Amino acid sequence: IKEAVKNCHLFAGADANVFEFVFPHLEAVSFASGEPIILENEYNDHVYFILSGAVEIVRYIAEEKRIQRLTLLKPGSHFADFSVLTRSNKSGSAYAYEDATLVRLHGSKFIELLQRFPGVCRKLVQDLAELNAKVESEHETIPFFVPSHLRLQREITELIPISSWKRYGIIPL
Repeated sequence: IKEAVKNCHLFAGADANVFEFVFPHLEAVSFASGEPIILENEYNDHVYFILSGAVEIVRYIAEEKRIQRLTLLKPGSHFADFSVLTRSNKSGSAYAYEDATLVRLHGSKFIELLQRFPGVCRKLVQDLAELNAKVESEHETIPFFVPSHLRLQREITELIPISSWKRYGIIPL
């Protein structure tokens, strides 16, 4: 467990004092494929480090009645619901995408870690900014596209060539 946590992206470049603080508070947990780890609007005040397997982070979009995958995490990654930092309602869910072994750290100890070690705090801010940029740049999809429902007039191919459809991932409607 200790070696896997040392290899976690969040702790890249951390000194021995960080690990002396963290190691006594870690607990290994396992989840079967498809099993929920964090559920939206439920209590779960832990930060997780992935040792093996994969974890899918999703959110439910009520207006569209669909689930949006935010990211798929592999070993070396960490995750928690943002509510660990804000003490607010859970805004997303995490599921074991495949059988997974995780190490968890209680949220209060994670906050203490960030307060005591500014380097880890800076790394977390950078990771959150990168994740936010990735999620914001995701392309929207048409969830139930049926080609027979699409009626195109020939003129549209003159206005927007088919090669542009492929390059830009668009369907002119």
